[in-house]
Amino acid sequence: KGENMRVMLIGVPKAIITSYLKLFDLIEIEPIALETQVISILRSSIQQNAPTTLFVHMGASTTDFFIIHEGEIVFVYSFGNGGRLLSRSIERGLNIDGKQAEDYKKSYGVDPTLFEGKLTSILQPVLQLFVVEMQKAMQFFTTQYGTQTVKRVVLSGGSAMMPGLISHIASALNVEVTLAHPFADTVTDAKLQLPVDREAAFT
Repeated sequence: KGENMRVMLIGVPKAIITSYLKLFDLIEIEPIALETQVISILRSSIQQNAPTTLFVHMGASTTDFFIIHEGEIVFVYSFGNGGRLLSRSIERGLNIDGKQAEDYKKSYGVDPTLFEGKLTSILQPVLQLFVVEMQKAMQFFTTQYGTQTVKRVVLSGGSAMMPGLISHIASALNVEVTLAHPFADTVTDAKLQLPVDREAAFT
């Protein structure tokens, strides 16, 4: 009707679409629609009327940043590093194997009171890379929306549950930081035990 509208364009390589369609065909399910990881994370973890939120999904090899403002995705960016970078840093810093490094990451994280703070000193320089990307995203939003600012940061993914990470990022960004709760609106019964202690890894 003569008014402008905002349109989101999403591009996905055909090979990825084909692989999903083959999977659905094998299990005899007819897909109606496909969505990207960012959209599915938004569906599972962002409630209606949420304040302007920077969502940080820490995958194994990449980290997705996206900002939700007034229920709409206004910024999406994928950073080419994830949880594996943290694990490799621990491997090199402590001269241990990959499995040990992963276990140490989950057990001690960046909590300075654990493991004599050794992991904190190893991981802080690496985590600063992630913090800088968060700061860039928040600054971009403010540049685009004037006086509006990001009100909170929500972390998800396996590495997001590292001890001390929430307080570390909250201190660096001076904003509220929380973990994602993808099971918050899930209806369950006694037969279904959800892994609520690892909830953020299931977004």
